[in-house]
Amino acid sequence: MYSPKGKFPNRSVSSRPPGLNGMPGITLLEITVVILVLLSLIGVLFIGARAWKRGSDRAICIIHIQSVQKGVRSYANLYGFGDGDKEADFFPLKR
Repeated sequence: MYSPKGKFPNRSVSSRPPGLNGMPGITLLEITVVILVLLSLIGVLFIGARAWKRGSDRAICIIHIQSVQKGVRSYANLYGFGDGDKEADFFPLKR
């Protein structure tokens, strides 16, 4: 096919072949790579969320232990118990 000025007609600037409608588009390989990258990023996000949840559960447990410890110390101070007293002396109603 002859064209004026020695150029080829309908030649795309892109190195990819044109799509079905003549416009350059995304190939199946490119879509697959994009999906795989997104899935790997989502996987890393879930791993990080699981580690964050584990750390927050540990912090809540420490807060509960501190609360129980404060309650026991408060009870001991209220009823005049000191360090080294026996557990039987700690609960007078239990006898």
